[in-house]
Amino acid sequence: PEPAEEGLYLQLTVLGALNLPQSDRFRLCDPYCRVKLSDYEVRETETLQQTLAPAWNKEFVYYLGLHDEAKVPGRAKLQILDRNAAGAGSRMVGCVDVPVRRMTAEQDRRFRFQLLTADGTPVNGADQRPSEIIVHVVHAHTG
Repeated sequence: PEPAEEGLYLQLTVLGALNLPQSDRFRLCDPYCRVKLSDYEVRETETLQQTLAPAWNKEFVYYLGLHDEAKVPGRAKLQILDRNAAGAGSRMVGCVDVPVRRMTAEQDRRFRFQLLTADGTPVNGADQRPSEIIVHVVHAHTG
């Protein structure tokens, strides 16, 4: 989308995830991703049904202010959650802190991060390969 105001924007695209663990022995995950960037509103992707490799391709654009690189938040917290089909809430699959300030347009590529539990333990899929999230981050100036 075209920016509405002149200044600095951060574009964070949640591309997808790989090797998510199953919900239980009989059910695949119904994953969605929650994005928390500093004091900005929490945003979420859509929930995808019955998949261990979701492809969201969801772009989130944040207006950061007028041409001040110091306003770029250091990190974004991304959580992948499994929505309970019975409507009884969600279970956290894994999370990662993405160092958005270090990722710039010059790098313009995909980044893969291994998911961790709340206590920092690596998350693995049913095949024991690491569970990962794939993101793309760009800082853009307009005007």
